[in-house]
Amino acid sequence: LSGLAAEASTAESLDAHAEEFLVHALNAFGPARSMIGSDWPVSALTGAATTFASWRERVRAAAATAGFTDDAVRSIESETAVRFYRLPVPRSVGSRAVNSSDD
Repeated sequence: LSGLAAEASTAESLDAHAEEFLVHALNAFGPARSMIGSDWPVSALTGAATTFASWRERVRAAAATAGFTDDAVRSIESETAVRFYRLPVPRSVGSRAVNSSDD
């Protein structure tokens, strides 16, 4: 889920249409085949000129509108990418995250 901010002609256009596109994509593909993405810094300089933080909040809001659970949102934000790209899963040790391949 990325690219809309850079392609939107204005922030107002993004605000008016992004949720509809995001909800449709989330419902069509589900959390197991959706992942949040970013084209930052391009999106900060073109189109709606948004930040990754605001994009993440927009995706979260669309997921809530679509009725997705917190677990589904975690999949969209990280778990789908971890699985697809076969990334090592970090685990917490004390106050820092440790990569599971560090063992």
